[in-house]
Amino acid sequence: MLCERCGKNIATVHVTHINNGEKVEMYLCNQCAKETEEINFDSPISFQNFLTGLLGMPFGSAGQFKNYNSRNKILQCPTCKMTYDEFRNLGRFGCADCYFAFREQLNPIFKKIHGDDIHTGKLPNKAAGELKIKKELQNLKKELQKAIKMEEFERAAYIRDKIRALEGRQDK
Repeated sequence: MLCERCGKNIATVHVTHINNGEKVEMYLCNQCAKETEEINFDSPISFQNFLTGLLGMPFGSAGQFKNYNSRNKILQCPTCKMTYDEFRNLGRFGCADCYFAFREQLNPIFKKIHGDDIHTGKLPNKAAGELKIKKELQNLKKELQKAIKMEEFERAAYIRDKIRALEGRQDK
């Protein structure tokens, strides 16, 4: 694909803008991308800048990112005395206790980024066979409960049989 700006070079940069809910995409070559003022190739993207950007995004209710908790007390880490607003501006915590102090505000963000607010980790493919089976059993049991709740009994029977087969493999 050729650059949409110069029409000469191969486009290697994909730029997406969203203005007033309208998505505009551009495909540019490196030279045209460097010439645009919208893209800054000189400054590296830091994790703090990325996190600060995420924290400034609206995730649900408008009052969610205020420097107050649900009981109208100023959110401040008891150990390092950092406030939530300071954390948002810096993009990093003052100490390990900040995770606990700001958990009410962080959990929705973690859920949005990772899909859950509890870290379950990953297992290596070759190792941890028994742990993989255990995790799969947990997932199947949750799925079984959903199927029973939705009165999908054929699906529930299928899941039950899968659970029994996995439990048989686990006993060996």
